[in-house]
Amino acid sequence: MKNKIRNIISQKFFPIILLSVASIISYIFYLSQAMTLFYNDSTSHLNISRRVVDNLHPSLAQIGSTWLPLLHILELPLIWITPFWQSGFAGSIISMISFVLLGLFLYKILFLLTKDKKIALLGPILAILNANLLYIQSAPMFEPLCLATSVGSIYFLLRWNIDQKISSVILSALFIMLSTLSRYDGWFYAIFQTIVLGLLTFKKNGMQKAESLIVLFSCLAFFGIFLWLLYNTLIFGSPLYFEHNEYSAFTQQLVYENRGDLPTKGNLILSILVYIFATFYNLGWILAPLLLIGVFVIFKNFKKLNISTLAILSLLVISPLLFNIYALFKGHTIVVIPELPPHGIFTPGIINGKVPFFNIRYGLMTLPGYIILIALTFWRTNIFIKLLSGLLILLQVILFYINPISKKPSYNFVLAQDIIGSRKHLPEKQETTKWFKAHYDGGLILASSASMDIELFENGIDLKNYITEGTRNYWTDSLKDPSKYARWILLQPDHSDKLGKSLMGSKGFKKFTLVYKSSTMEIYKKIKPSL
Repeated sequence: MKNKIRNIISQKFFPIILLSVASIISYIFYLSQAMTLFYNDSTSHLNISRRVVDNLHPSLAQIGSTWLPLLHILELPLIWITPFWQSGFAGSIISMISFVLLGLFLYKILFLLTKDKKIALLGPILAILNANLLYIQSAPMFEPLCLATSVGSIYFLLRWNIDQKISSVILSALFIMLSTLSRYDGWFYAIFQTIVLGLLTFKKNGMQKAESLIVLFSCLAFFGIFLWLLYNTLIFGSPLYFEHNEYSAFTQQLVYENRGDLPTKGNLILSILVYIFATFYNLGWILAPLLLIGVFVIFKNFKKLNISTLAILSLLVISPLLFNIYALFKGHTIVVIPELPPHGIFTPGIINGKVPFFNIRYGLMTLPGYIILIALTFWRTNIFIKLLSGLLILLQVILFYINPISKKPSYNFVLAQDIIGSRKHLPEKQETTKWFKAHYDGGLILASSASMDIELFENGIDLKNYITEGTRNYWTDSLKDPSKYARWILLQPDHSDKLGKSLMGSKGFKKFTLVYKSSTMEIYKKIKPSL
């Protein structure tokens, strides 16, 4: 029996099979709970891709400039199938494949470090046991894709450090290029990896070899960034349009800052604390001590691993830490932790007596490095350390899913912000959607995708029936006279967005009458001209 188990574990494809089974089970579970689209951004990602093929002006330009394009491009083969769009499967399958690749790269990195298949297998096992990773890999979100590509790049860099093959450098550059097209974190990682590659090559082979290798690596690694800048120039007239347009993250942060909801800006200590808390919430606080043991194991085996390996390995933790702390410090992003300022003052504030998290999923980016460190606690340590590590992992897994006080499912901290915060108006939105589906009898619908993308998704009506920001003259003309094309108008109740403000002063808006109103939406229909 033991020999059979050993044979199964030693099989080449066992990690892939293990990860794939866990991925599929997780997806089915969260889908059955209607939770795969709990992130508001997930529906926007699906809509962006869908607009490329389902729009008044279908084209690749519908990908827009606010978010990087890789996920939306990869969704295209399935997004045109309406059930795959509405269920989110067109995006979730990309996240699931990314999760499998991430686990496989963790296995390969650990095997390169330890030459022990059992220790290497702990990489994918720890990924499977992390409830936050299992949830995010079931949702159509950017993080799994960025994790898989960035960790894949580091794996090939580690392999190059061993075999010194140009093919390993090219593969590393290819994966980091894909990372730069998935999240802006990848831009920072590409710079750091180029520096590390250059320093290590200079140490081993001198300046001339270092220069040639940096040029080779950079040409491919930064090619994705070049394409994105070129795309923004050709489509929107500015290479940096993604940074300063009215829907960009920069513009959103200005709104938060004006409300006093950006406390980390200019505060380095708070920025560090906020991101460290975010990483530990995603890892699980109980496992934090194991990171120190993992560092101890690395230093204990310093000669075996060598400085070059450690320099590359450090990229798994240092790159995401530095990038996210810098982004918080500069005010480019926001992460809300209930225990830290602004202590739940941030919108949506305290809901049902609880303070919601916000953007805590950014802490996921350090998980691969943490998983490597925790797996190493089982390598060349005594039985006591192994038992302690196993016990803490088991305890954390239990706490990920079970609240010991209420004895009810607590799911995980990445999900908490969405369950408490983002979905607080879900019943009202569902009621509004139900009404609109029952009464929609054709005609173009004027709505702002920037403000109401979730509602547009929930309606389930083909996007070619909507006049939104990406429909060129339909949109610009409708801001002046909504009656020119539209039969229906969907507005936010407070009329605070660009569409609402424009229509309030439009004569054409008088040709519409309010037919339905809720706390989340106002629905107007064009008045039929009297005979």
